Amino acid sequence: MRIKLIFTEKTSEMYLQKGIDLYVEKLKHYCQLDITIIAAPHFKNGSKEMVLKSEAKVQLSKVDAKDLLIVLDENGQHLSSVEMANAFQAFANRSQSHIALLVGGAYGVDEVVKQRAQAVWSFSKLTFTHQMIRLILVEQLYRAFSILKNEKYHHI
Repeated sequence: MRIKLIFTEKTSEMYLQKGIDLYVEKLKHYCQLDITIIAAPHFKNGSKEMVLKSEAKVQLSKVDAKDLLIVLDENGQHLSSVEMANAFQAFANRSQSHIALLVGGAYGVDEVVKQRAQAVWSFSKLTFTHQMIRLILVEQLYRAFSILKNEKYHHI
């Protein structure tokens, strides 16, 4: 399985980047993982809507036609770790080998991106920074694959 992570802006907090790097290394045993970081537009007097629309153009340009797109959004579907693992197993069963997971910037993700997505997931009713959710995402990906392999990382 090939998984593409699309992040808006760089991770500026080094403690988060170290955690991300740790799980990215662990994920190499389960899938091919690519990370694409896109620059957020900077407007001196731009509205939230202007920023979201501008980011959306760049975000969608990084999604291939063959990609199954999953957007992370605070209003998305809530999944348990086991349900997430089962979703990835279902993707594999359908021969869906190209998955793109997208994390927006500080304002989230524009509706046009959500409309392109096959799924919109939320990891919590809590709000996390767009940088923190990256670490949570890669850890949950690792957890999902360890669940599918019946490894001891996840205790059911």
